[in-house]
Amino acid sequence: MPWDGDKQIGIKTCAGVSVANRAKYIREEEEAQYKSKKSRGFFEPSSQSQAQRTPSVSSQSNGYGGIGSPALGHRNISDFLDEGCRNEVDSKVYRFLYACGIAFNVLHSPYWHGMVSAINDAPKGYKSPGYDKTRTVGLDHEKAKISHSLNRMTSSWTDHGVSIVSDGWTNVKGKPLISILAVFVSGAIFLSAYDYLDKFKTAINIAEPLLETIERIGPYNVIQVSTDNAPNCKAAGAIIEDKYPNIFWSGCLVHTLNLLMHNVVKNKNEQYKWIGDLYKKGRQMIKFITNHSNTHGFFYSRSRLELLKIARTRFGSYYLTFRCLLKV
Repeated sequence: MPWDGDKQIGIKTCAGVSVANRAKYIREEEEAQYKSKKSRGFFEPSSQSQAQRTPSVSSQSNGYGGIGSPALGHRNISDFLDEGCRNEVDSKVYRFLYACGIAFNVLHSPYWHGMVSAINDAPKGYKSPGYDKTRTVGLDHEKAKISHSLNRMTSSWTDHGVSIVSDGWTNVKGKPLISILAVFVSGAIFLSAYDYLDKFKTAINIAEPLLETIERIGPYNVIQVSTDNAPNCKAAGAIIEDKYPNIFWSGCLVHTLNLLMHNVVKNKNEQYKWIGDLYKKGRQMIKFITNHSNTHGFFYSRSRLELLKIARTRFGSYYLTFRCLLKV
């Protein structure tokens, strides 16, 4: 440690680091600084070897100015500054996600990583689009890009054909809707949704949007129409088959299996009656626990799993109820 009159100045060399290791760390630090300057274009690389480029270690192996900790051998000041900047950026991302209530699953999205990469490659001073631009020009631009991508997919319909799939459901406001999708070799595309709030779900009303979709796609591009197995849906399929003999109707397989299990549960035969009784007891058990605060709290204090109240209209509700009880 150097002396300045009666005061000691500087940093004392760690006695636990040998001279050989100290020389090694100094050499690695100087090599790292050289590579950093070279990557930022401070000087052109010469024809000298690495040993010639690196200053002599013997002149600095006297213990003054060396790296005192082996853990810091490969790191310099710029590394610490970069890490601090990255932590600050991460903090901004965390605050945005937490403040806006955005689900953490968004970090698994490839679109998230694509956005971050694009921002990194953006020109200096880039600013994000504003509210008005995002909901007008930006939305129209993305819609046009998606339509262009879908056009390339739909071009295969004339060669391989397409199936029209209809599904009836209810939105969060309780409005009955019927959605229509196109399923083909490359995947599935959502086509449209129809509001049935002021309509009866008769065979004619169900067949009407399906016929419109067939006309829009082209009757000879459509192979089949698939709907639920309800009587009105079957009748709608018959209307379509009468108008277009080349198109046939088929029921939903998942709905078919759900109806099959429904018949098994409701079967009064002594051989299968135990299944229905077990299902009723299971539903009563779930209802009793979830509808009473004391039993609900008692349950949660001893189980990490959630008790699900399965809606009857959901396909596979009987199976899901049994599976939930078995896991709990």
